[in-house]
Amino acid sequence: MADSSGFARHPEVCNDFSLEFLPQNVLAEVLTSMKLPNIFERDVTPLSFSIGEVTYSEGETPNAMYVVKSGEVELKVRGKSLEVVGPEGFFGEMALIDQGRRAGTAVAKTDCRIIPICSGSRT
Repeated sequence: MADSSGFARHPEVCNDFSLEFLPQNVLAEVLTSMKLPNIFERDVTPLSFSIGEVTYSEGETPNAMYVVKSGEVELKVRGKSLEVVGPEGFFGEMALIDQGRRAGTAVAKTDCRIIPICSGSRT
């Protein structure tokens, strides 16, 4: 069964990670630059999305946040563009904080590759 999260097409990529395992210097970098280094890419296969393809939709149950490896992703709420996230930027981080529904929709603004970071603890 397909959904717009990309995981129906690639369920094997969702390894369990938690940001609590990031070293303090990496957390400091994330907080000051609002960019998340692609430290997870050695363990997770990036997902590819074509221009216009939906990464996730408003109202869906979240299962991951994402780091943009290449390309750009546009974030929208009720159809209104809020932000464009480029390489090393991240989006969907509320998925790791709470289990509420997605507040917005993420759409590939260009062809892009993104790295999913799933909730849970690293085993």
